[in-house]
Amino acid sequence: MFNIFTLLPLLLFFASSYYFNCKKMNTWRINILKTSILEAIFSYSIAYLLFFEGFISMFLWLILIFLLTIICFIIFFKERNYIKNFWLLTETTKNNLVLFTLTILPIYVFLTIFRFQELYLQVILAILITAAIFCLSVLSKKISSPIFENIVIYIDETHALKYVYLWILIFVIVFSNFFIDLPINKVKENLNLSNNVSYLNFDGYPTNINNNFDAKKIIQIDSQYNIDSEVTDYYYDQTHLYLYTKKGDLIVYDISKEEVIYDVNLGDSGNSDDYGLYNSEITNMFTFYDDHLILLSKNGTYLVTPRNAKNISYMTSYDSGKFYQNSELYYLYKRGLKEFEIYKFNDGKLALTERIDLTTTEYDNLLIISQNYFHEENNQYVLHEKPSISFKKELGFPVYDENRKIMYYIQTIEHTASRSTTYLKINADGETSKIRLAKKHNPKAIIIDDYIYFTKDNLEEDRNIGRVEIMNSNFEFDAIYNHLKLQPFWYKYQFNKSYIANYNEKGNLLEFLQVDQSNKRIVFTMQQLQDKEVELKLPFYTHYGIGIFIPIIIAFFIPITNYRKGNTFVDYEKVSNQ
Repeated sequence: MFNIFTLLPLLLFFASSYYFNCKKMNTWRINILKTSILEAIFSYSIAYLLFFEGFISMFLWLILIFLLTIICFIIFFKERNYIKNFWLLTETTKNNLVLFTLTILPIYVFLTIFRFQELYLQVILAILITAAIFCLSVLSKKISSPIFENIVIYIDETHALKYVYLWILIFVIVFSNFFIDLPINKVKENLNLSNNVSYLNFDGYPTNINNNFDAKKIIQIDSQYNIDSEVTDYYYDQTHLYLYTKKGDLIVYDISKEEVIYDVNLGDSGNSDDYGLYNSEITNMFTFYDDHLILLSKNGTYLVTPRNAKNISYMTSYDSGKFYQNSELYYLYKRGLKEFEIYKFNDGKLALTERIDLTTTEYDNLLIISQNYFHEENNQYVLHEKPSISFKKELGFPVYDENRKIMYYIQTIEHTASRSTTYLKINADGETSKIRLAKKHNPKAIIIDDYIYFTKDNLEEDRNIGRVEIMNSNFEFDAIYNHLKLQPFWYKYQFNKSYIANYNEKGNLLEFLQVDQSNKRIVFTMQQLQDKEVELKLPFYTHYGIGIFIPIIIAFFIPITNYRKGNTFVDYEKVSNQ
């Protein structure tokens, strides 16, 4: 938790406190040193509470740091004559925080912004921009200093200083907790800044979680064609973008012309269960196989071309799921309560290959998990193609890693008293591992290469998680990528609805379609997550959101002052004894 980057501000605070105290205190060096240490610790505590919240992995650390702040404050004012010289503490602390906010903090932030650049470029750009900020602040302080001094004199003469500082402290803490992440917009995406977590929103993730994923824009379509239903799945090729909506609309865009060339409503079965039969799956309704685009819709199965949709089966997304065997595409269709049928897709047609009546078998159920065909038997999920591979049935959404022969279960608990998410890992030998995190997390997952991408449930009413939570193959959460609500910063470009339509695997990477919609236009942005190499690995990459620029801008106009020049402290006890 504590490292050179968290201790560096403390060194700055001690040096600056000692410098200012030497200028304004006429006393023994030991007294200056003692005062400087107390002021440095007090300044560091405040800076830690306000700017290093991401480093606090436990609420206990927050309490300890808060108590340290109070103790230093009490010790300082217990010293003789300090109570009558309130600025001795507050002025130096203010100077320390202003210096920190204009030097070390911007360096940390710009190292985060430029982390995907070459090492030398990352460091040089961070230092140069920070130096420019500091130089500009010196010029701005020449204008703001007289105004600030008049305000201080007025407050000092009103004898309400302690109340003013109390309310300022309360305001800063409240403002930091509730607004430090704002605004959430495309500025943050372009700057590659994470969405840092406030104190009262601990989610159980380690504080050293990475922020090394970046999104690459694949295509973007800006259209004035109105869509009155949310997109639930998509497919695109070099020339066309295919969309399927909640109301059963199939819409085809010409990518180069950014216009709709086909729009048809395929109907809806009327089933209120939008999850379908295999609710552990991401809702992928489009499948491209053998030069055919297949849509498993709510009202049948279709072969789709840019200007046509041909019905080839009565199977729907409510009662069917796809799987692969020997790289061949099959569909499992639930015909009745205990009856199933398996169809093979070949040459643009679905051919019945097998009928299964569970009353004549030992199976309790048939199901698709991560596009693999399983049967349930004696509370076990058994891989139908290789019965030697089986996993104990557990609570939660099952996700299967075909390459490593591992089953994951994701269970979310939502109670008023306790909200948590449990991840269970079971390998083919029956060995289990468990991770439990506070708060509600994403319940759906896509396994791609060495990563498990946990994504939000598009069909839930609560869609506020809005980020991709990334676990590595060692069953450890490795990174987070924030991507929801990326509407533009300026008001005239804002949309009244922004959401992620769906997630897919393409080119061994995770991609997603974002939809930004207003009353007059709709923008589709296809993005692909890429794990980028970061040469300089620093612990604060995930701790700063775009709101961190707010205190930096405020510090621009707060002057560095030294009102008490030449204070002399007299020890009255020693004088009286003499």
